[in-house]
Amino acid sequence: MCQKRIMTSCPSVQSAFSMRPPSSRPLWNPFRRSRGYPRPTRRPRRLRFWPLTSGVTRRRYRWDNQRSELEVKSAQSLDRRWPNFSSAEMGCRHCGQIYHWPDFMEALQQARDQIGRPFHILSAHRCRLHNARVGGAPRSQHLRLAVDIALAGHDPLRLYQALKSAGFTGFGFYQTFIHADMGPRRSWYGSSKAKDIWQTLGL
Repeated sequence: MCQKRIMTSCPSVQSAFSMRPPSSRPLWNPFRRSRGYPRPTRRPRRLRFWPLTSGVTRRRYRWDNQRSELEVKSAQSLDRRWPNFSSAEMGCRHCGQIYHWPDFMEALQQARDQIGRPFHILSAHRCRLHNARVGGAPRSQHLRLAVDIALAGHDPLRLYQALKSAGFTGFGFYQTFIHADMGPRRSWYGSSKAKDIWQTLGL
């Protein structure tokens, strides 16, 4: 008992056998497992989503430019072949890229000639970054080439028939515009109100 009291009362022996860390302790080293280096309880929080930095956007642009179907054309070459459509309205609103698809443009020009009125195109080609920002589908046809044509100044039923006869196979019916593409044969309604509007037209 006396020896035990001596050991505990001695400051040097007490510091040697104590489990408490020293006051000025260094940073925790995961490769050193000794007394006085407690493991931190709070770990750094992991990111659930990849941060959208400038490097990520540059890599995405480089990947998009490497696609074989994507060719950046000048405005003069596009306007010469299809005079009613410009590169500004057919390209991406974010970066100006153009998806070169002559068959699509020929069909669009044919529908435009049949209607005889200008098309106000709200959205055509989109890059992946712009498509994600506007909330588009991950496999949207706008990543290739699709058109959203405003219904203002047009007969909706006649516009739909002209696009269908020109060769378009995918249609989306909305309140203020119609979506047309050359993807799989399908059709959908943007909302219940759009469904009521188009069904009253006999579609």
